[in-house]
Amino acid sequence: MVRARIEINIDKERTKLIRKKQMKAWSQPKNETEFADHITVHLQNRPPTNDINQLNKLITNTIAEAQRKCCTVNKREERITANTKLKMEERREMLKDKNIEQQSLNKINKEQVSKAIRKDIRAYKNEKISQTIEHNKSMKILRKKLTN
Repeated sequence: MVRARIEINIDKERTKLIRKKQMKAWSQPKNETEFADHITVHLQNRPPTNDINQLNKLITNTIAEAQRKCCTVNKREERITANTKLKMEERREMLKDKNIEQQSLNKINKEQVSKAIRKDIRAYKNEKISQTIEHNKSMKILRKKLTN
């Protein structure tokens, strides 16, 4: 005979179900007139409705679509320079070519690409550290920037 005891943390499970999803932060559109025009065109072409739920859904969907189209998206900062990316692309091309010697490929991997990647990441981190010190920010903010 086997006895078992099951313990479930109901509060934790409930908060997982109830917790709202984080919304993306609002970013100012680059061209406000284009943003406004996009909204007006979409709302003018719709037939009028008396149902408030449909009207709310229409407006929110139109604004979300306009935001996707017209507002900027925060792009991730590149840690690797264009020169290093070019070296990586050359390495990929050499891998596709079957006539290349393994020694020359290993040499390129070790001496050029790997060192360049480490050098670029080190330079990126040093730059972030100096910016954090200049702006008098905390180390928590620096850690957050470096992990992203």
